[in-house]
Amino acid sequence: MRIFDQIFKSKEHTFSKNDWKDKAELSFRTSQFDENLIHLCLKKLEENPENEILMKLFLKLQNYACQRDRNISILSEIEFLKQFVNLFQLVNPEISSISWTRNIENQDLVIPKFILVPLIQNALSQGYNSMEKFPLKIKISVFEKVISLDVTNRVNHHIE
Repeated sequence: MRIFDQIFKSKEHTFSKNDWKDKAELSFRTSQFDENLIHLCLKKLEENPENEILMKLFLKLQNYACQRDRNISILSEIEFLKQFVNLFQLVNPEISSISWTRNIENQDLVIPKFILVPLIQNALSQGYNSMEKFPLKIKISVFEKVISLDVTNRVNHHIE
């Protein structure tokens, strides 16, 4: 019981404004440069350095990631997501089935760059996306000041 008391009577974790800022910056960097995708691209380019489509798409996405703009239009973010997913499919042929649905009512909405990326990154790298019957489903809806992003994927196709 004493250990239990020590654990729960320990100092509470409080985060200062700078702590939150550091965590947000780290999250931004993780979304900005997907290490797994970069390694997959480099491996594919080593195997086939003549693959112009892969090279162009890879360089285009890295160029976009390096741009200094922190806020972008929702349409630019969605276009980036589509290219990101295309590149991921190009280097990982197991990801064959992806379904997109878009409902964009406010095309002028400005959002922080890469804010929609983490959910899709996770679904692509951790999800089960190789069967047409169970595709990765990405649904983006944008209203006046509201963004809805639904990312659905199966981890195990044997579970209904």
